Amino acid sequence: MAKRGAKRTRVATDGKARLEVRVDEVVANRLFELAERAGLSVNQIMAGLARWAVDNGHPGTPVITGHRVESGEVPGCVWFGQAEWDVEESEDGQLHPSSPVIVLALDYSDARAIRNELHGKRAKSQKRR
Repeated sequence: MAKRGAKRTRVATDGKARLEVRVDEVVANRLFELAERAGLSVNQIMAGLARWAVDNGHPGTPVITGHRVESGEVPGCVWFGQAEWDVEESEDGQLHPSSPVIVLALDYSDARAIRNELHGKRAKSQKRR
């Protein structure tokens, strides 16, 4: 289930750790092109994505329960997004809850690498009012 592929080497004196990840050549080329168009280095993009991922990653599969998204315990899976409700105030001063958001789910438990049908969608049982 959990696959090797990322390699961690010792932590340098500046508090940074080297992390090597192998990706498909097409993905690598698209990443290089994105970095060039954005005026960033690939390292900057990957460091930003990694920071976001560890702040918003939840092991398991996303399970919608009431006002939150919880993690179903499935080895080899991780989902990324916001697990709880936020409350937003409209211009007229009324409070409106916003639903949890599932941005991406990775499922390596049964060879389904990326479940992108969830990409950018709000949890279905909680519609924004």
